[in-house]
Amino acid sequence: GVVEAFAMVVKRLGYTPVLLPFKGHGKAQHVKGYLSEFKQTAATVAEQLLPLCERGIELVGVDSSTALVFRDEYRQALGDEIAAKLQVKTVVEWFEGKPLSPMAETTNRTYGLLLHCTEQSFIPESAKHWQQLFRAFGLQLDVVNVGCCGMAGTFGHEKQHQQDSKALYQMGWQQAIDAYGTRGIVATGFSCRSQVKRMENKRVRHPLEVVLACFD
Repeated sequence: GVVEAFAMVVKRLGYTPVLLPFKGHGKAQHVKGYLSEFKQTAATVAEQLLPLCERGIELVGVDSSTALVFRDEYRQALGDEIAAKLQVKTVVEWFEGKPLSPMAETTNRTYGLLLHCTEQSFIPESAKHWQQLFRAFGLQLDVVNVGCCGMAGTFGHEKQHQQDSKALYQMGWQQAIDAYGTRGIVATGFSCRSQVKRMENKRVRHPLEVVLACFD
């Protein structure tokens, strides 16, 4: 749904979105320590993406951790020279400099932003960029300072970590959900949204989905 929302926003802004054939980028292999398999996966993905980068086609990873794997884990696996050529932007990076003209009348509704941990670490200015984007649509976006949601990659899916995962969620994310409600919270991480759905039995949106609604 989030990929579709991004494609629709891209079209509304006058661009042509292209969804590439799926190739898993290997993040889970890296997390679990299958480094030789991960290196092979990274090489396969690089073979798919490098020709597009060389032609100046903008590449966007809709999930922030997906986009940022190319700046960290791929650099370790493929070396600086190849990784430097794999220019994959996060969603909010792609929006920078793009002309915005919302179609719908917007309100001054306030949302709470929960960033994926990787996005917070690698792009500290990301929160400010999301705020600027929301402001362009007449929306208020509060940056909610919380720690890890408790999913942490595969950690929260593993049976032996269920209690720790739940405790991490309750340390910060629970209070944020209580304060803004599931309709008032937006979260950039797929794993984070999955954690909220598991704990609250309700879905929270990606910021993109709020932006798309401004065009309706």
